[in-house]
Amino acid sequence: MNKMRLLIPATLVAATFATLSLAQSTPTAPGTSSSQGNGHFRHRAPFAHLLHKLKLSAQQKNQIHGLVAQSRAERSTLLSSLRANHAALESTAPTDSGYASLVATAQANATAAVQARADLWSRIYGVLTPDQKAQIPGIVATEQARHAQWQAQHSNS
Repeated sequence: MNKMRLLIPATLVAATFATLSLAQSTPTAPGTSSSQGNGHFRHRAPFAHLLHKLKLSAQQKNQIHGLVAQSRAERSTLLSSLRANHAALESTAPTDSGYASLVATAQANATAAVQARADLWSRIYGVLTPDQKAQIPGIVATEQARHAQWQAQHSNS
């Protein structure tokens, strides 16, 4: 029972973050705009910020648009399940007999959300040329350094 005391809150937190991440991360392909603006672009389209820096050809952009549209369609059912389960968890007491089942569903949904994002990135990655793939670690390192610098400047405030 002691494990359940730790497992349930941890699972709820993971499921909540997965739900929020999936709900906010409707990927947009390169060349499309995000309704959130450039400041929050990365949260809506986690791979697009990388892809914009890779100078994709028109053919690559079209392929990626198709992959994103396909992924969006595949994830719509998952998103509905995430939302329904989240609502059920909020309204169910931990002492309820069906609570463990809701937690298990939340875990399965969180796993499926992570897998869906990984699958999309794998398919997008397959469209890139070897030169473009080689540029990605440098882009990520540059962005991480910028983020660390931003954090250092704003943590002193």
